[in-house]
This record gives sequence, structure tokens and C-alpha cells, in this order.
Amino acid sequence: MSKGIQLKLFLGYCLDGEFKSHVRSLGMDFENIQTQFPSLTVLEKEKKYLGLYLTDFPTLQTLKKKNQELIASLSAHFPKIHFVTKKVCIFPVVFLG
Repeated sequence: MSKGIQLKLFLGYCLDGEFKSHVRSLGMDFENIQTQFPSLTVLEKEKKYLGLYLTDFPTLQTLKKKNQELIASLSAHFPKIHFVTKKVCIFPVVFLG
């Protein structure tokens, strides 16, 4: 039986070439990055994105706060990447139950 449809927002950053190089320079496996950071999620669309799902539909203020928290977390793990200069991506994601 179907449990319905659930809609979440994904907040994250594109895993571009600069990011891949930095991850490899840290001795991490880029293809399995999510297993190394279970609190984060890798979303695959046309490209890969690293970020998190938001449980509620946030206000603009909450969205900015979550983005700052994500930047702080990512910057702690990947210090050579300047996430504040990168474009944040927000996607709606549909989950079918």
C-alpha cells in the first residue's frame, strides 16, 4: 500500500571539479563521500550535490540560517573550498511512499 507523497527541500552545493580535487587531496573517496559524512546527503540530478534535506518548508530567514549552518559544517571538513562564494542550490524532492 502506498503511504502517500512527501515533498522535501534539498539545500546543497554542487560537487564540482574543485571540490573533487580537494576531497582527493584529503585522501577521501569522492564516490563514497556520503558514507564519510552520514549527516549530509548526496543528491544526484544532472550533477552531484552535497547538502541536507529540510524537514519543514522554511521561511527565508530559516533558510538563510540553515545555509549558514551547512556552510560552517562543510567548511570544517573541506577548508580549502570557499562555500560562501559558491552558488547554493535548492531543489524540491518528491518521495513516493
